[in-house]
Amino acid sequence: AGDQAREDPTSGDQAFGDQAHGMLAPILARGRVGIICEEAHRSHFLGSRTGSVVNRVFGKHCFFEDASRAGLQPKNISYIGFTATPDARALRLFGTRCEFDSALSLWKPVHSYHVGEAEADGVVLDVLADYERREWPKEGGERARAAWLVAHFQERCAGFPPQLRGRAAAMVVCPSRAHVMQWVTVLREYVDDTGWAPHMMAGRPDAPRAPACHGVFGFFSGNVGDENESEERLNGGLWLTDACAEARILVVCRKLETGYDNPDLCVMYVDRKLDGAKSIVQVLSRLNRRGLSGKRAFVVDFHNEPERVAAAFGGFREEVTLCSDPAKAALTARFEGVLDRLGALLERNAKVTEISAQEAKQAKQCARDYVELREALGLPQLKDARDYVDAAVQALASEAAAVDATAQAASALGLTDGRSRPAQQGPWAFVEQQVAKRQLLKIKPSARYGGDGQKPAPSRLTWQPCEVLERQFRGSMASLGTRSDAAAAPAGGAGGGGAETQATLCGTADDIQALFNASARHESYFTRPAEERRADTATPYPIFMCTKGRWDSGLLGWRASHCLGSPAAGEPLVPVVVVVEPQEESKYRVVWPDALLLVLPRPAETAIGFARWVVQKVCTSSRDKVNGRTLRLPFVWMVDDLLVAFYKLERPLGRGGCKVMRALTDRGFREAFLAVQRHPDICGIAIAGFLRDRGLSKLVKMDWVVDGSMALQKVALLNLVRLKELGAEYCTRLRKSEDLALCFDVSQRQGGHILKAQCYCYRALHMDAGGAAEVRTECRRNEFATISELVQGGNLDALPPGHRNAAMALLAWLRASRSSNAALDTHVVLPDGAVSAEFVGATLADTLLQLPWLENQAEGRPGGAAQLAGRRWCLGLISPRPGQLTISKATRALPNTTRLLTRFAEQQLLAEDGLQDFRYTTMQIHVDAGEVGKVRASEVCAGPACAAAFGDFGALELWTMGDGGEVPMHVAGPVRGFPDLRPGDRLMGTRRDIKGRLVQFDPRRPHCWLP
Repeated sequence: AGDQAREDPTSGDQAFGDQAHGMLAPILARGRVGIICEEAHRSHFLGSRTGSVVNRVFGKHCFFEDASRAGLQPKNISYIGFTATPDARALRLFGTRCEFDSALSLWKPVHSYHVGEAEADGVVLDVLADYERREWPKEGGERARAAWLVAHFQERCAGFPPQLRGRAAAMVVCPSRAHVMQWVTVLREYVDDTGWAPHMMAGRPDAPRAPACHGVFGFFSGNVGDENESEERLNGGLWLTDACAEARILVVCRKLETGYDNPDLCVMYVDRKLDGAKSIVQVLSRLNRRGLSGKRAFVVDFHNEPERVAAAFGGFREEVTLCSDPAKAALTARFEGVLDRLGALLERNAKVTEISAQEAKQAKQCARDYVELREALGLPQLKDARDYVDAAVQALASEAAAVDATAQAASALGLTDGRSRPAQQGPWAFVEQQVAKRQLLKIKPSARYGGDGQKPAPSRLTWQPCEVLERQFRGSMASLGTRSDAAAAPAGGAGGGGAETQATLCGTADDIQALFNASARHESYFTRPAEERRADTATPYPIFMCTKGRWDSGLLGWRASHCLGSPAAGEPLVPVVVVVEPQEESKYRVVWPDALLLVLPRPAETAIGFARWVVQKVCTSSRDKVNGRTLRLPFVWMVDDLLVAFYKLERPLGRGGCKVMRALTDRGFREAFLAVQRHPDICGIAIAGFLRDRGLSKLVKMDWVVDGSMALQKVALLNLVRLKELGAEYCTRLRKSEDLALCFDVSQRQGGHILKAQCYCYRALHMDAGGAAEVRTECRRNEFATISELVQGGNLDALPPGHRNAAMALLAWLRASRSSNAALDTHVVLPDGAVSAEFVGATLADTLLQLPWLENQAEGRPGGAAQLAGRRWCLGLISPRPGQLTISKATRALPNTTRLLTRFAEQQLLAEDGLQDFRYTTMQIHVDAGEVGKVRASEVCAGPACAAAFGDFGALELWTMGDGGEVPMHVAGPVRGFPDLRPGDRLMGTRRDIKGRLVQFDPRRPHCWLP
């Protein structure tokens, strides 16, 4: 509110003249005033009560009085309104106006957090998840309807947890005040006659103040009937607030249908045709408040079409806009998008080293769309603007070809002497444009209220696409070619035992000394007791980069401004060590004359794990054979040679806003590394790493994950002290996935922990040339994963036990990723007779174990080890999003397996367990692993489920929270759907063995798996 596009140019003091004489009008002469309305309803618009109050307090303003000037706010008043259902009036008064022409405008909210986002984030409930369209009983009249309603409400209350069962309330929406009177009378008589009255008030802490009402109250405005019956008299003399507090059934007509906030309201009966989409959403949203744990919202509709109701909510589950010409609304939205893209094209905040023909073609298409949409919208053509766009496109297309790429990169980035020194601090670059635009609208406090009175410098906050940013980053990290002035590099040696671990360290004297200085600086870490050890929180630990065949294509320039940058005054130099094979040393030295190289004792051939193993051994403890110095480090960073950029995942618009990726353009690698080193538990973590961005990083909710994911690749912090205590090392004969294998080895050992930082993410190039190119080529040739492509020599028996287990798990995963679901499922045979648990277990081992993981995680079990090969499959109906019901992917892929398990379930639950009915929505099948640990509640399962476990393990039990349970369980973290449960809470429940047998339970209730 209050931006220039919405200000009334004639709304200053001169325009209002003598009208601006309200009680607080002098305040307007001294500064700005903000008016915040918590609900943008009709009282805020023309000639309304709220407008009259504003005029009386601040002086008369015509935007409350004159319809022709509605939506124009005075320049010294910011009028801000909140609503979940904005209409045309609200958008005009409170929204931002984008004026394309005198006759064409688009109004948008200043900020939008719509119903769909709130439902997805769990802020409110999805009231359509349990929506039901019904017809009233045709016989029995009003008495029969009341009986059905009370019985239905009782049934719904019985399904709630005990703490909500006696408090849950229902609302009946009536077409008229006379119907309110009829409903209240009939319901009270029925409740009294059936003896249900005591139960109506069982959950209330105090005695009822109107016992004759039996918990049924009516609400309407004015009087009704020949006797002028009022709401207060109908409700036993109770005022509105008291009646609402005591009501279990609220019968309403155009009162309490909007704005009423009662978390205990769980059921609604709609006995009226609702007018318009806004009315539908407002009335049904009385149920969407999150209340006590286990609350659900039920809607029973007797008059409205489900399609119409769904369409009404769909319109407000996205950002709502208003176009001055409804016939041009779609074209106007497209035109705004083209303007956004042109803004990026014309502003060109980042210099690029090259642009592809495809990108140039897209830019020209954007210019054509601009001209065509202006014509389609009837906007006058701007010759100057067209010429400007064409000129910018041509300059963009020829920019890279006009200048040599190497010289351009050096000039644009200010590179001298092979090092990058940024001319000035880089901007805050967001990948998402809309977020950056909204950030730019942020207002800083004036000097009077504690601010400096200065607006934020716009040059410090920009938006740039990933492609543009990373093109710039690659240019700063790539080699600038051979330099003739490179000095000869003195050589030193480091060794630790036999010839297998003798590696040669060579580089400039300053870089070699920086590595040994880091060793000396952290020597005290080894002398302290384990509980007193602290990681370095000011300087990243030494960085080791294993590379092969990429002397001219690898991104090894980590002194670039967006990586580590140049050290500030007093900061120690962070050693960056490039690990190369001996036959490639001269090639890397020519291209990177200043690099600090660690030359391996022998070629690693195709075993990439050997290079990392040498680094681990040398940095754990080694000695300089030339000068006798000791190299011993508590931590080292092991990184890939194709890392491009780090991004920080944050919510710049607050907790309610969306998560975005902010590019770290100023020493971003250093910031991310230090964030991990500052984690309070890092000294007890064996391996730590980051989330790799593959397009879905913004959907990740947790900032840090301990022992929840082993997908740490390309960049990892190795706790060398903890790895030595665990006896975990890189496998020297692995040809790929060496980091994943080490994580698995750590997870198998008692006390081994893995940390994944998900508040930061990285992006890396994929390049066929160099690295493990031979392995990649071999993998493409093999239709089925083989041992030889994973282990050098193809002999698993030659590996130590820990490495052998990791290799076998990796092999199973590789084979699963190339298997055909349908082909495996066709081998499942349905027997003619009874289905035994042994037969089911063997069948699942032949099918599910060969398929890709559904959950790529393993949770540590107390006193045991996490199992990499363990999986949990959901067969049946699932609800991936609120209000959506679908068949799980596993069910579609495995129809024969699903039939087999269904027959096994019918046989056991009906015949063996003696149940009279067999119903389920989901089967949860655990294969060869027990998921152990935290209490959880599923938001994916759509209803009652069955759980079973098959495989090679001791036992697996299911614990479920229940009233009569005697087994305690402590909550370790947040439980989805149960905001009242806090870490440390003690719950009581029952535990049942599920190995080889199916057990019915409700996965939407708190439960967990126990060994």
